[in-house]
Amino acid sequence: MLQKLITKIFSKSPYTFLKFIVNGLFATFVHYVTMLLISNYVISIYLISYGIASIFGILTSFLGNKFFVFTNSNKNHSPSNTAFKQLRSFLLLYGLIVLICSILMGVLSDLLHINYNLSFMVALCVQTLLSFFGNKCYVFKVQ
Repeated sequence: MLQKLITKIFSKSPYTFLKFIVNGLFATFVHYVTMLLISNYVISIYLISYGIASIFGILTSFLGNKFFVFTNSNKNHSPSNTAFKQLRSFLLLYGLIVLICSILMGVLSDLLHINYNLSFMVALCVQTLLSFFGNKCYVFKVQ
């Protein structure tokens, strides 16, 4: 069953996941650098700095997903209507992901005192899985 699900998700466009990873690496870079700047120069509470930095990473991710990764979802639709619906769905998805990962980051870094770099990597893995499947199956699903 799991093999069928994986085959179904990755078979339509074998490069979709690779492009998703490239886009995600760039968005993660933006997110991480922003978090470092905020936590070192503005506020050192990682739960807050991670949450704020997420906004910049999310915007980068949306633009990359829309125009680079899931480009087939832009065809056969009114551009403004599709963009609005996709942005709304994307923000709902990422709102949930930010909530989950911010809490995870706060628990790991602030409560358990695990190094914030390691905590970030754990949160990033959770975010990546939730993001790919949410974007593929919900936000940019080809109708």
